[in-house]
Amino acid sequence: MASMTAASLRGALAKHREKAAYGRLPQDLRRQAESYTQERVSTGATTAAIAVELAVSEATVRGWAGGRGRAAPVAPQASGVSAPVAMVPLMVRPGPEPGAGARLEISFPDGTTVQVVGMAGRDLVQALTALRGAR
Repeated sequence: MASMTAASLRGALAKHREKAAYGRLPQDLRRQAESYTQERVSTGATTAAIAVELAVSEATVRGWAGGRGRAAPVAPQASGVSAPVAMVPLMVRPGPEPGAGARLEISFPDGTTVQVVGMAGRDLVQALTALRGAR
């Protein structure tokens, strides 16, 4: 069977879901999805990348990948965290001792708390922007 492209397989999956939102895929479409997934896994693609390519859940892709051969690696996630956070290099430079009143605590909606002592406002904004990355 010839290998499908991500776009054609995504289209076929979407077309099937328009007809039947739930339930099993037809055997031929499932075989094509499993074949595509196995091919991508063998080239080093993660389940998350394949899920994005095909517009399906990671759990679905893990099922297709686990059907034959090895499954793609899955990064463990801490409870309450919806997506992995990329690490950003941070340079720490020695500076003057902060005064007793130069203290700031920031709480983000996801529960993350940052405590800052002795950092200028502009430097703090630049550091937080770098840590959050482009979204």
